[in-house]
Amino acid sequence: MSLLRKIPVLLVLSTSLLVACGSQRLPPGHAPTPETITKDEPGGDAYDPHEAALMRQVDSSWGWRTDKDGQVRFPLPDRHNWTRVRFMFVNHFTAFKYGDDHHTIAAAFIVPLQPEDARTSAVCLQRFEEKAFSKASAFGGVITNLQEISEKWKEEKLVVHEATGEIDILFKHIEVALTWTAYPAYPNSCLAITVAVPWRDHQALAEKVRDKWTLGFPYFHPLTEGEPFRH
Repeated sequence: MSLLRKIPVLLVLSTSLLVACGSQRLPPGHAPTPETITKDEPGGDAYDPHEAALMRQVDSSWGWRTDKDGQVRFPLPDRHNWTRVRFMFVNHFTAFKYGDDHHTIAAAFIVPLQPEDARTSAVCLQRFEEKAFSKASAFGGVITNLQEISEKWKEEKLVVHEATGEIDILFKHIEVALTWTAYPAYPNSCLAITVAVPWRDHQALAEKVRDKWTLGFPYFHPLTEGEPFRH
């Protein structure tokens, strides 16, 4: 075969080799190649993309994203790599996922108050849990290691609950690190945020992400005086 006839074949073989190499995961212990980190896969080409995605959240600074109508600013670590989503069978205000593989899920819920209720984070959280716990049980959820933590939001006490557990999300049974809180943000209602971080063989790292969220909850900021709603 002449060199001229060989060139197209060599180009095809070279291109195929580059594509194959580009699709391979890096060896264990290597950070993902920066250009492979995307919103779809914030773990990039790491050997364990879930581990890398969790580490990225731990190491990233806080930013904000809003619901699609710009009514609320939600704190998110590594904010550019989150995608706003809508989950079936769950009545929620808005939600975000970290990567297509759902390395972390954050969801917000509107929580009505009773006329006699005090406008405090503790009461908001109680009203949220009354419905959320029964819903979680319906999805096979089991909450364990529940503990209460106090933070500050707008000079008021913000009650945060952390836990570990098992839950069925997106047709998968997973073990998760959980944290959630509720804000007395509106005259007759509250807004609750819950965050689920799947372990997938990295329980300690998932709990680090969970703990970071607990510290980040005070950054929540409503942009309307009245209760937000889905248009």
